[in-house]
Amino acid sequence: MVSGAGGPTDACPHAACYGCNQRKGDLTPAEAGMPLRHEPVVPSWASSAAR
Repeated sequence: MVSGAGGPTDACPHAACYGCNQRKGDLTPAEAGMPLRHEPVVPSWASSAAR
């Protein structure tokens, strides 16, 4: 599944609750007027192991 101008990928750097995801629909967060709270980062094994 591809949303907006994005391409198919295994990485999904954003997570949203059901209601927000439904409100956003097929738009990008910018198009939907829903700015990200934090800049996404690529997780590493070290950060996962620290939890």
